[in-house]
Amino acid sequence: MIMEITFGKWDAKQLVLAAVAIVIPFIIPLTGNRFIMATSYTILIFITLAEAYNILGGYGGYVNFGYSAFYGLGGYITAILSTQLGVSPLLMVPIAGLAVGAVSAILGVPLLRLKGVYFAIGMITVNFIFLCLVLLFPKITMAGKGIVLPPPPPLQVFCYLAAAVAVLTTLTAYKIANSSIGLALRSVREDEEVAEVMGVNLTKYKVLGFVASTIPAAVVGGITAAYLTYIDPSTMFDIGFSVKVILMARLGGLGTITGPLLGALVVQALSYALRYTLGGVLHKIVWGALLSATIILLPGGVIKYIRGLLVKRSAMNARISQ
Repeated sequence: MIMEITFGKWDAKQLVLAAVAIVIPFIIPLTGNRFIMATSYTILIFITLAEAYNILGGYGGYVNFGYSAFYGLGGYITAILSTQLGVSPLLMVPIAGLAVGAVSAILGVPLLRLKGVYFAIGMITVNFIFLCLVLLFPKITMAGKGIVLPPPPPLQVFCYLAAAVAVLTTLTAYKIANSSIGLALRSVREDEEVAEVMGVNLTKYKVLGFVASTIPAAVVGGITAAYLTYIDPSTMFDIGFSVKVILMARLGGLGTITGPLLGALVVQALSYALRYTLGGVLHKIVWGALLSATIILLPGGVIKYIRGLLVKRSAMNARISQ
């Protein structure tokens, strides 16, 4: 009998695939091709966002249409500290991540008492409040004029950073999914009242999931601010940005690790196609239509759909062999 090598819940084949997936992003900058590096950077950034969103949106079942609020806040904290202190924006990214983590911990306590559509509306309101705050303090945020940041380091630096953040976020999501936090979030998603009766500290685990979901968004916002060297409110607090991240996670499959990764790859490829063929408002209308179609036709996402087909196929083969 051939023995299968296992490491926890991962077999040898899965470990090889994971290793390849981790190594490839770090090899890409060595090509020196700016188009490949820029494209890879963008994809890795969205993999990070989709995996991070999935922590609360997938395992906890909370639909966050205000996800861009934390992305924008991270970008603005990075930009303001960088310009005020005269240091590299990348040095301010960890501070932005910690600051947004603290803000989300405070906001999470009242917001996570809301459920379903009420939570979604609450998060859209938070995004709008952050946008208004930026506009209300022009001496600090430059309001609608935006903030110009110092010249960026070489593109290779951003590729390595994006790869590192994507790998770290994915590993964190995997760790959370297989921990007591992930178990508690799944229980909240399935039946919150039963979970509460069973003695689960709902507030604690929901806030932990919320914070773990928002910190990567803030880090990505800070890195993006340094990458673009210019940010403005309409770009950093765009609800359409939240819709895009949600679409990535849903298309691939909420509550899975590979789903958001696949969704980010597919959606970003479609994004490039739509941007160069449609553009403008029509581009956002198509995103909304795709999100609606995904919810209706693939409620479990592509990964769960494929798993279902494989289960049916194996069951059919078992019947035939009998």
